[in-house]
Amino acid sequence: MIKNIIFDLGRVLLTFDPEGFIESKADLAPHKDFLLENVFKNPLWIELDRGTMSVDEVVQKISSTYPDLREVINSCLHDFNEMFNVIESSEKILYDLKEQGYNLYILSNFHVESYDYVTSRFNFFKAFDGRIISAYVKQVKPDRGIYETLLVTFDLKAEETLFIDDTLANIEGAAEVGIHGIHLYDPAILENALSEFEIAV
Repeated sequence: MIKNIIFDLGRVLLTFDPEGFIESKADLAPHKDFLLENVFKNPLWIELDRGTMSVDEVVQKISSTYPDLREVINSCLHDFNEMFNVIESSEKILYDLKEQGYNLYILSNFHVESYDYVTSRFNFFKAFDGRIISAYVKQVKPDRGIYETLLVTFDLKAEETLFIDDTLANIEGAAEVGIHGIHLYDPAILENALSEFEIAV
């Protein structure tokens, strides 16, 4: 029986669309392919998530290779939080689950600066009983350790826990420690996916 429901943030509760963000910014749009490849797909992005580098340090590191694009890189990394907005259908389901008495948690790969931004802007964070954010625990999904940190920190039983994430590898990582999973490739499927675990919203 599921008692604990764990939410990822990006593309689960919050929009995350780097391509759309870049296209919306006049100073960034001409460099879209470069920014997608060298910022959002850069291994340094994982170090931001892991909390081992700051945004300014990543700007400096990437700019050392592409000095002519320093201002573009800086603008992208300091402004990308603008892309975060609430996915309203997921937020509604979140509150429905809260009313039903489920224990609700966050498990997300997130930069410190971005997490501070979204928690100050969106009220739904108050619905959660606990949060594990990668940059604060210096662990990232899908590494086994972050799931174990979640279970130990909140004294959860894996077999009673369901994890919702947009990335299949993260669901597979959770499964390795016995946590059930929903691969949420589209927020529109969440209600039906929950029903497969006999959870009605």
